[in-house]
Amino acid sequence: MKKILLSCLMLLAMACANDDNNNTANDVNNGQDNPSAPVADLLGTWNKECGSVGTGAGFVRNSLTVEAATVTMFTRIFQDSATCAGTADLETRSELKYQVPTYTAGSVNNIDMTVVSIRARFNRNEAVASANALRFCGFGDWQTGVEKEVSGRNCVATLPAAGQPYYDIFRIQNSELFIGQVDAAHDGKSPQTRPVLLESAPFKR
Repeated sequence: MKKILLSCLMLLAMACANDDNNNTANDVNNGQDNPSAPVADLLGTWNKECGSVGTGAGFVRNSLTVEAATVTMFTRIFQDSATCAGTADLETRSELKYQVPTYTAGSVNNIDMTVVSIRARFNRNEAVASANALRFCGFGDWQTGVEKEVSGRNCVATLPAAGQPYYDIFRIQNSELFIGQVDAAHDGKSPQTRPVLLESAPFKR
């Protein structure tokens, strides 16, 4: 279980870009709830296939729900289920505001986001006991089925705080959604370090 929790922490760290600058003046929405018209092609729920976290470290399924003003990313970690079926051991829910400056169907487009919140929840007693023993994200009082806000927390890597921006790209093609591939030089912390390549594994409706 310890290996699974550490893998979960890394997934949390990769789910959103880190930004050590806590100045929220660069909020990509400039305080507006929805500065650009929503892209109809992007709206709805998108799911990735179940995948392995790593050898012996469980399985993960990611999904996105895109609404007119927000993107919500769900990450579900399963200790034993290679099909990501049943109750997840750990679930995280990241909410971001977004805008798409311009949109061209079938092309790679920019999407600028701002973190609203990142929440985590354990659904099994064994996972909760392990999380408390390890002080997962600095907490020692996790309860089964109860969410905690973890934005800005030190979880192996420091997670983004509320108000921090993230700059990404996406393309929708043949009912598949591809998002940007993050690496050391393209971490999405600024417009200049926005990802330039797309992930190979898409989200599907």
